[in-house]
Amino acid sequence: MELRIEYERNLNHTYLVCRGIQQEADYELQMILNNKIPGILSCKMEKIDGNADLYYEITSKQPLSRLYQKKKMRFQEFKEMFQCLYYVILKMEEYLLSSGMLIMKPDMIYVDIEQKKFYFCALPEYERESNLLQDLLEFLLECI
Repeated sequence: MELRIEYERNLNHTYLVCRGIQQEADYELQMILNNKIPGILSCKMEKIDGNADLYYEITSKQPLSRLYQKKKMRFQEFKEMFQCLYYVILKMEEYLLSSGMLIMKPDMIYVDIEQKKFYFCALPEYERESNLLQDLLEFLLECI
C-alpha cells in the first residue's frame, strides 16, 4: 500500500491523515481505533464520500525527522527511543497486534518533547518492506 499522508489542523488539534483506508472491519484496525495502546498515536476514522481516512492525533508532538534535522541525537535520547519501541511492541502483543503495523520512518515517529516520550504510527494495511528498520537506522546514523 502506498501511503497518502496529509496534515490537517483545526482550532485545537493537529492530525496526520492517512487517506484511503481499505479494511474498515479489520481486527487490527478496530483494536487501534477502540483502545488506547501506550506508545501508539491515538487515532480516529472518518468517512467522507465513501472514503475512509485515519486521523492520528499529533498535537504538541514533533516528528523525529524534524527534531533531529539540525541537531545531534544524544545517547540518552537514542536509548529512550529504543526502550519506547520495545515497550510498544510488548503492549501490541497484549492486544494481539503485529509489530509489522508500525511505520518505522523518521517522519512517522513523533516525540512529545515535554514528556520525553516517543509515539509510533500503527497502520494495519501498511506493507512493510523486508528491511523494516533501514530508513530509521540510516536516519539515526546521520543524527548521532
